[in-house]
Amino acid sequence: MVRHKDSSQLEIGVLSPAQSTGVELLIAAGRAGELAVLDTTRECSPGLRALEVREAQLIDLCESLGPHFGVRLDGSSSTRLGVVLANLVLEKVGAPLDFLLIAGACADLRPVLAALRPFAHRIFREVISQAEADEAVLAGFDGVVVKGNECGGRVGSETTFILLQRLCPRLAIPVWARGGIGPHALAACLVAGARGVILDSQMAMAEESSLPGPLKALVAAMDGSETICLGQTLGCGFRAHRLRGAAAIRELHDLEVAG
Repeated sequence: MVRHKDSSQLEIGVLSPAQSTGVELLIAAGRAGELAVLDTTRECSPGLRALEVREAQLIDLCESLGPHFGVRLDGSSSTRLGVVLANLVLEKVGAPLDFLLIAGACADLRPVLAALRPFAHRIFREVISQAEADEAVLAGFDGVVVKGNECGGRVGSETTFILLQRLCPRLAIPVWARGGIGPHALAACLVAGARGVILDSQMAMAEESSLPGPLKALVAAMDGSETICLGQTLGCGFRAHRLRGAAAIRELHDLEVAG
């Protein structure tokens, strides 16, 4: 049975931090009644075979949570991987996953959705603009996750809350929020009409987080000024840490400014 909260409550999804190899944080979130979401779009720690790591993580999640968790996939390149992983869950516990989240740019969403439909009760699309949200509705997704430009990785030009307020009155499917979520923002999301939120970097310092020590230290020292958004003038924004690969970041920024 899929565990859904009533419409007066926000569902809270907890996304595994980048470079985490264990799933202790996700298991803790699932046992606390929240939705654990394994992120397969991020690289594993150097030297580890991604598919083997993901399969081991899924087995651990199945043994602890049954099918009551989610997986985030890159729709532009990982549909086959998604089928492999989701089918593993189906074989392991005899039931579809609770939740799949399709991220990334994708020219045609319908084949992605059709391929993954047998393996999950709910399939959401991560969107960075109103246009992508409209495409998700037309393709038949069960809901959308609004990803604001506070987030790392691929982003649009609007903050989470601005885009959320734009989409909630417009869409008939559930709208969730990701980016800049804290206690006060969570309450604002509920008032705006959101049905759920996704937490990711907010959980990096949790006791159960398996983030490597050096990366935890880097996160602990951050004050919010360390990131930069590149590519927005080209229509393909990407938020990165400006101090990691600083020379390349400066070169990309200079190229963008030069036009």
